[in-house]
Amino acid sequence: PLVCCPELRCQCKSESELLGICPYVNLTCEVGFERTRTNPEEECCPVYECVCVACAVDNITYPVGSSWVASFDSCLVQECSQTSPDCPHVVTRDKYNCDPINETVCEESGGFLIPNISTNGCCSTCKTCSPSDKSDIVNMIDYRPGVNCSAPTEVNIPVCDGACFTTSAYDVQSGNFTSVCRCCSVSSYITQSLQLNCTDNTSAVMDFNYATGCKCDITQC
Repeated sequence: PLVCCPELRCQCKSESELLGICPYVNLTCEVGFERTRTNPEEECCPVYECVCVACAVDNITYPVGSSWVASFDSCLVQECSQTSPDCPHVVTRDKYNCDPINETVCEESGGFLIPNISTNGCCSTCKTCSPSDKSDIVNMIDYRPGVNCSAPTEVNIPVCDGACFTTSAYDVQSGNFTSVCRCCSVSSYITQSLQLNCTDNTSAVMDFNYATGCKCDITQC
């Protein structure tokens, strides 16, 4: 039947047609941002804005709460954190909790800084001329023919180990360089006794010197 007053409804054009009409259809967001629609779905032209949802480092997206080793320093750790409604941000911290070391005091005491292996070199240790533990297996040939004696376990026999200043300076009077070399040597020790087990089921006692102090002695270069 003929309808005098036709009912019409507004229908959105196809997506391909809207591409050339709606200004926000082709909106792209940078790394770390997410495109979010801000107007109702019923409207034909969508309106978008870029909302920050993650951290972007070296063009890589890291979600909030994730952590990674810094690309510029393997001793630093970076973490994507969000402590306010603002955008997530990168927090940089040390990978290890290193003990504070005064390099000047270390050098004045005759030492030098060396990397700490347990922290992959991220922390340092002051190495000075001082007794260091060293475990050894102690054996002794007894005066009795065919009898050997040994300690039941490894014995700690400290060694003097560390840095000593060595210098080489120009002598104006002689016109030559004068070198002074120093080595880390024992300055004090105590004598200790060690009981050994012998192969003939007897025991023997051996005395040895146990280093208790070290010093830097001048030696030949």
